[in-house]
Amino acid sequence: MITRRFLVPLLILVGWSALTYTGLASEFFVASPTDTVLSLCRLIVTGEILRDLLYTLARIFAGLIAGSIIGMLAGLAIGISPDVWRYVESTVDFFRSLPAFALFPFFILIFGPGDRAKIATTTWFIAFVMLISTAYAIQATNTTRLNAARSLGASRLKTFLHVILPQGVPQLMVGFRTSLAFAPIVVIATEMFSGTYYGLGNRIYEARLVYKIPEMYAALLVAGFVGYGLNKGFNLVCNRLVHWAGK
Repeated sequence: MITRRFLVPLLILVGWSALTYTGLASEFFVASPTDTVLSLCRLIVTGEILRDLLYTLARIFAGLIAGSIIGMLAGLAIGISPDVWRYVESTVDFFRSLPAFALFPFFILIFGPGDRAKIATTTWFIAFVMLISTAYAIQATNTTRLNAARSLGASRLKTFLHVILPQGVPQLMVGFRTSLAFAPIVVIATEMFSGTYYGLGNRIYEARLVYKIPEMYAALLVAGFVGYGLNKGFNLVCNRLVHWAGK
């Protein structure tokens, strides 16, 4: 199983090495694995990549927390009533369809080119993901369980806490996992704009400008591991906490 898991990455590494060490790809555009690793080691020793990583993670979690809170509260208020959802569904779909990157200049005008605009852009994207996930989670509650709880005299609060919430948590986790996958993408992309001094996106963009190709590839590898690590960590926690999903 472990061998199969590492087979594709190994094949990618072999292909990458073949392209660079044989001269099929110019080192001006594609850095070799050796140069990339050496550049990554240098950035780690100097602490530059660790500083960029911390800034990027701080923006990711700030956007995730703010967006999740706003989205879940709005989804709860909207999804609890089917009539309200029917009125606002088209409006929600419209604003959800607006690309987060296209709205970044708008947030720069409001908050300036600093961190607040980047966090606001991430918050916007996450909020709509969690809003829709929350609304659907509430509306997808099993009607048989709801009727059983009501027939036993359960109050609205008890029905929500003991029926709606436990059944809706797995759907919320799907929304949060989606948010966790896209939050690094939004943050790193916005870090490539002006007004950023530290961050993986800024490191990638500036390395490209001055043709420090190995450094650019090293930052890309770190960005990839950030997304991969967040996803794997969340899956591990989710599988332990939401053990009743699908039952």
